[in-house]
Amino acid sequence: MADWGNSPEAITPAVKSTAMGAFAHQVER
Repeated sequence: MADWGNSPEAITPAVKSTAMGAFAHQVER
């Protein structure tokens, strides 16, 4: 994951959940 440096601890969970969701959708296909 990329780090923007603004608030990694606050932004990482959102990015991770979004990436996980997109990844899960691709895997289901």
